[in-house]
Amino acid sequence: MKEKKSQFASAGGSGPVGSQGPAIPRGRQMLYPYTFTAKIAQFPYRFHWEKSWYFKYFLLGSLSNTPANVEEWRKHREELFGTHTSS
Repeated sequence: MKEKKSQFASAGGSGPVGSQGPAIPRGRQMLYPYTFTAKIAQFPYRFHWEKSWYFKYFLLGSLSNTPANVEEWRKHREELFGTHTSS
């Protein structure tokens, strides 16, 4: 019988797997990413950044909404428009 080639390459040295060492996966992609980490790793970030305005502006907007920036813009609007009180 022919021995099937493994999808994993050996790292060499001694390890928990035996004298060949731990298995290192080659560049084979999962059929379906079951874990949350695998889904994040396979998410098409570049596609969404280039094609979706919402994805881009959501990230940029969340970065500009820091407490220091909010305070700076509050002072800027106060200089431009003054303080208004509602009655």
